[in-house]
Amino acid sequence: MTENRTTEKRTTLQVATCSYTGYRREMGTPVRISRTAPRWAKLPSERFGTFTRWPAVAGLMPDKAYADAPAEEFARRYLTQLDEQADAVELELTALHGLYGPLVLCCFERELVNEYSCHRTLAARWLERRLGIEVPELGEGK
Repeated sequence: MTENRTTEKRTTLQVATCSYTGYRREMGTPVRISRTAPRWAKLPSERFGTFTRWPAVAGLMPDKAYADAPAEEFARRYLTQLDEQADAVELELTALHGLYGPLVLCCFERELVNEYSCHRTLAARWLERRLGIEVPELGEGK
């Protein structure tokens, strides 16, 4: 019986990804998954919301220790991090979704050349596999 409740909760979670510059308020609540927030986006703001601090999911932020690693190593280490922090990531996303509704995971990368060009695409595919949900890319990064 518990498994069914978990599955139901997972399927109702609405998550998308976008760059900070491509984000628009009607997409959902912006959630920071970059290690730093955009300095040019002063909060609160009409565009990003009434928050004084960005909603964030720390487990989806790449660790500084491998941030500058070659793409293949970065992807491997980032996915390992996600696997290790999976339960915490799911709890944080579920809590934020409960408070704010649809979530948009944001980072700085504007152009997504392929699945490995940005950690948010890796996170999106990982979330799709882990939670069984679709995580579309919104905005200019498509």
